[in-house]
Amino acid sequence: MLNSIIAGDRVEEEICRRISIIHSQGPVNAVDLEFLSYAKKFHQPVFSKYESKLLYVLGQFYKSLEPRSFIETVYNLYSEGISKELDEYFTPVQASIYLQIKAKKYFSFSAPTSAGKSYLFRTLIKREKKDIVIVVPSRALISEYYKAVMEIVEDSNEILVLQFADNINTKKTERRIYIVTPERAIELFKISRHLSIGLFLMDEAHISEDPSRGIKFDWFVRRIGEEFKDAKKVFAHPFVENPEAQLKKHFIQEESASENFRQASVGKIFLERSADGFKYFSPNIECDDVLSKTDPVMSIIKNKGSVLIYIAKSKLYEDEFDAQFLPYIKSCPQIRDDGAKKIISELAEYLGVDSSEDKKSDLLEYMRKGVVIHHGSIPLKARLLIEEFVRAGYARICFATSTLNQGINMPFDAVWLARIDRLKPLDLKNLIGRSGRSQKNDVFDFGYTIVESDKRELFLQKYNQAFEISEQSQLELLSTGKDEDVFDLVESLKNNSFNDNLFLPQSQVDRIKAADINGDVSFLLDSFFGQNEVITGNQYNALGESRRKKIKETLGRLYSVHLIRQELTTAEKSVLSTAIPILLWRIQGKSFSQIVSMRFAYLSRKDEQKIIKKRLKNKEIKKGEAKELLSKLEARVQTAPAPIPDKRLSRSWSFTKTAAEDLSYDHVIYDTYDYLDKVISLSMVDPLCAVFEVYFERSKDERAKKLINFIRYGTDDSIEIYLLRYGFDFEEIEWLKPHIEQVNTEEIVFANTIKKLSDEKLKVIQRYI
Repeated sequence: MLNSIIAGDRVEEEICRRISIIHSQGPVNAVDLEFLSYAKKFHQPVFSKYESKLLYVLGQFYKSLEPRSFIETVYNLYSEGISKELDEYFTPVQASIYLQIKAKKYFSFSAPTSAGKSYLFRTLIKREKKDIVIVVPSRALISEYYKAVMEIVEDSNEILVLQFADNINTKKTERRIYIVTPERAIELFKISRHLSIGLFLMDEAHISEDPSRGIKFDWFVRRIGEEFKDAKKVFAHPFVENPEAQLKKHFIQEESASENFRQASVGKIFLERSADGFKYFSPNIECDDVLSKTDPVMSIIKNKGSVLIYIAKSKLYEDEFDAQFLPYIKSCPQIRDDGAKKIISELAEYLGVDSSEDKKSDLLEYMRKGVVIHHGSIPLKARLLIEEFVRAGYARICFATSTLNQGINMPFDAVWLARIDRLKPLDLKNLIGRSGRSQKNDVFDFGYTIVESDKRELFLQKYNQAFEISEQSQLELLSTGKDEDVFDLVESLKNNSFNDNLFLPQSQVDRIKAADINGDVSFLLDSFFGQNEVITGNQYNALGESRRKKIKETLGRLYSVHLIRQELTTAEKSVLSTAIPILLWRIQGKSFSQIVSMRFAYLSRKDEQKIIKKRLKNKEIKKGEAKELLSKLEARVQTAPAPIPDKRLSRSWSFTKTAAEDLSYDHVIYDTYDYLDKVISLSMVDPLCAVFEVYFERSKDERAKKLINFIRYGTDDSIEIYLLRYGFDFEEIEWLKPHIEQVNTEEIVFANTIKKLSDEKLKVIQRYI
């Protein structure tokens, strides 16, 4: 097939035949779109005669097309009919999903990437009259949704949009839109009496299959089924064969429907890469490969396109990707665009990068050539800036890990799968879907997928493997009590005993109340507070090694009292021990860049390095001796971050076998962020805050309340806490706070001085003015 297509044998006749098949059967056969992609690439003059007709039969009615034939006129009438009925130029798939959502209380569906789900959801959000809750698998996807939703409601200040659940701005709010992860979704039930939710959108709902996070997702689905019976619930999945299973696992039968939409809208061309170059191949039919006369990746880069290279996270950490892809990296010119430079500068400031102080960042150096790195350990704000950089068209190459599997909308001209072994079939298809995403311009879109020659067989195996979700929830599978770490959560759903105020199962709160915590909490409060104010970093260091050690041990002990297990494993204790100093810095109000800087100095043994360099400068030692001493000085090793509790956790290490002077500042950034996010925010904050809340109820010691605020918010300043609850970050609060006259749960009252703010800053606060 490929030889004849590329050679142009009867290509016009075959284009017509493929369009006819799509007209009669729909775009459900990957071979048809694959053929048409080759036809467009190699025979554009012939293909262009039929491109408009193809777009019509694909149902891409949102493109500005003028019918030029009878069949196009028929499809145009169909499009107008949809538009007249639904007041949108939906594709047939979008129209079907929309109508079924409107007709049913529960609807679960699956659709390929580029099916137009995002546009459909925007329409649902725009038209809903009640409160909305959007549940997504990652905080990066939260931010993407937040930006899209803010564009929808930018002229409606009476709509509150938050990336967590809170009941604020009540004086001005008529309805609310919350965008949350399953972990943050539990906050919803604390304020449920104030809400009138009409729609729950569960995007990337196959998170239900995740061994850990799926439990919390399923728990959330069960609770909203009980507490918000009248709200519509929508489950969206990509490439799932049995979306009905999402309903079966929660025993949902009445007023429900499901459908698997197979209609694609974007073509794919597949290439195998070996030492001899690139070859075209097809995963959809058996045919001979065809050698490519050009390097498609180099062509894309030179034509200012973009390539996503999926690679192992370990290779990114060890900089091994540089050598493998060096010719492509070298072909990327230095960035000259002022918009790109502004993003890079903002990113450097946030991360605390300073080459003059050895805090150099390879991440930023690559960006200056239009090469970006994207993975889950890059701080969220940094990732958002990187994504902005990509969407603006500044990136030529993006080295990424599995973070892009979760629906983040960053289309590329090609996806190069440099690693496949750990990819699940669903994740593989999601990544392939990142190439050639459907655009609004009036052309047929296609993208490239590139596979290493030695991974081709594994690729074909996973590509052709269907993905199904389980018809049984993990809540049932884990209800036997064998897994102690989730037993309390599962039981709290069964007996309706979750404590919505403390965000813990009541059984865990009861353990805290029964534990002998008074002495430990009193010791911590006495240690942390002087003159009723939290001590500074210098004052903490002045406490002495023995007392600081006791503080860490006490915090670890207080964290553990909520667990059903009597003792943490060695691996869990090690994670907790490493996390506690970072938590203490957070309590002392340190910014992210300050925490990274202090950890970098400690891990890279800066003081010891300075002593050696000073001895060299004073001519106490020779250059060769200094070099040898520095090479033997190894960076401090610490336990790698991991969520706890997890009794199956195996201890692993960060920064092993690394010379102190070679320690990567980027790697310390990633490690620190994982501790703040995965360990402190997701694992430690709620249990520790519950401990101090129980103590406060007993003792009425206001210092306990203060410490709760420092742990949960990083500040005890009431204005700052309110502004955080309104969705501002600390960087924004720094310039915003002087312009606040009053802030509470009802509203923000701004001073007249806001008129002096720049247009950019006014845009940030516009929704509350």
